[in-house]
Amino acid sequence: MGRASSLIRIPAAIMVGVASFGETRAAAQEANCFASALATAGGAPALRGEAGWLFLASELRFLAAGEFWGDAAADAGRAANPAHRDPLEPIDDFNRQLRDVDISLLVVPVPPKALIYPAMLGCTRDEARPSLERLRRFYGLLRERGVDVLDLTETFLAPEALAEGPLYCRTDTHWTGIGIRLAAERIADWLRAKGLAAAEEGGSAWSVEPREISITGDLGRLMGEDAREIVPVWRVAGPDGQPPRPDPSSPILLMGDSHVLVFSEGGDLHDVGSGLPEQLTARIGAPVDVLGVRGSGATTSRISLIRRIRSAPDFYKVKKAIVWCFAAREFTEADAWRFVPLPVQ
Repeated sequence: MGRASSLIRIPAAIMVGVASFGETRAAAQEANCFASALATAGGAPALRGEAGWLFLASELRFLAAGEFWGDAAADAGRAANPAHRDPLEPIDDFNRQLRDVDISLLVVPVPPKALIYPAMLGCTRDEARPSLERLRRFYGLLRERGVDVLDLTETFLAPEALAEGPLYCRTDTHWTGIGIRLAAERIADWLRAKGLAAAEEGGSAWSVEPREISITGDLGRLMGEDAREIVPVWRVAGPDGQPPRPDPSSPILLMGDSHVLVFSEGGDLHDVGSGLPEQLTARIGAPVDVLGVRGSGATTSRISLIRRIRSAPDFYKVKKAIVWCFAAREFTEADAWRFVPLPVQ
C-alpha cells in the first residue's frame, strides 16, 4: 500500500471532523498522521497498513487523542461516563493502596504497535513523535506521584531491538516473543532490584528454547481473513520438560489484559509456555502468580484482583510485588477508569 495512494492527508480546516473520536482540534492537527490513517478505516475495527501489517482502529484513536489526563480526559477518553475517563488518579490511588499494605507496584503499559512501526502506516518517526512525547509526559506525572512505570517505548525503539525482528505480530494486536522477552528482561531487572528474584541473572534452572510458530491473527479475523503468519517465540520448560504453571504462593503477581495471557494460555492466544509469565519465570528462577483478563486491563483486572484477595485471606502477607501490564491504548479506550477500593484483610 503506497502512502500517496492510500493515506489521505486531511486538511487542517476539516480535521475537526476527526475530533468526533474524542480529540481537540489542536490535538488532531498535532497527530494528523495517525488521524489520517484512522480516517481510511471507514469505521472498521481494523485497517491494513504496509506489507500486510494490520492495526487496531482504537489504537490509532488513542495515538491521535492528544492529552488524555486531567481536564483533557473528558474529551479524549471513550468511557461512557466522563467521570471515568481520567487514568491518572485511579492509577495513583491503586499504587497508594498497595503501598499501604507493603506491596510494590510496577505499571507496564505495552506501547502501541503503530507507535513503534509508524512507517507501516505511511507515517514518519517525526510525525509519531508528538504521541511518543505525550506518553512520556504522562509516565513522568505518574513517577512524580511515586508510581513505578516501565516505559517500554525506550526499549522497543532501540536500534538493536528493532534489528532483532518483529516486536509485534503483523496480523494480531499482540507482541511477538521478541517483544515479550525484552519486556520480561526489564521487569526482571526491577524485581531483582526489589530483592524478589529467586535466582541471579543467568542462574535459572528453567530452559528457554527458540521456536517459530504459525498463528492466525485476531486482527485478520476482525477483517474476515484467514491471515496466517510465522512468529518467533521462546518456549520455557523445567527439568521435567513441562512449562511453568502459575504459583499462588509466589510473592509476585503478574496481572493485566491479554498481553499477560498471549502465547501462554493456548487456543486463540496461540501457544503455551511462551508468554510473559513463562519468560519472567526463566529470568527470576521461579514461577509467578498470574491474573490475566480478556478485554480491558484498566478496571476489570483490578476488580478481578478484589475477588482474588477475598479468596486468599493471606494475600497481603504473601504478595510483595504486583506487575500490572496492559495495552497503552487503554488510557483512552478503556470502558472505565474507576477507583477500586481493595478489601481489608
